[in-house]
Amino acid sequence: MEQHTGSACWGLISVSVFEVEHDGDGGRVVHVVPKRSGPPICPDCGLPVGRAKEWVAAQAAHVPIGLKPVTLVVHKRRWRCDTPWCERASFTEQVPPIACSARISEALRS
Repeated sequence: MEQHTGSACWGLISVSVFEVEHDGDGGRVVHVVPKRSGPPICPDCGLPVGRAKEWVAAQAAHVPIGLKPVTLVVHKRRWRCDTPWCERASFTEQVPPIACSARISEALRS
């Protein structure tokens, strides 16, 4: 494990880097969590929710450093919507560096 110097050096601005580790093959695994500016909003009913259900991790290839591969692991929360009339039971917060079910980061894609 090595000290991180911030998310900007990894090309990430909407997340905070909390750990960078070596993958054993010369690459890096960068662990991040999303930055939030307020309570999460249910995508169906549009109301704020405040009860986290669990943590999940999404993994994707990211922009390499030279010839060394970088894997991005986004640790994000699954939230529970408690609005009585809302049909959505839970949802996972969206994180811009990795689109839903993507296998490569947006930075690597572009």
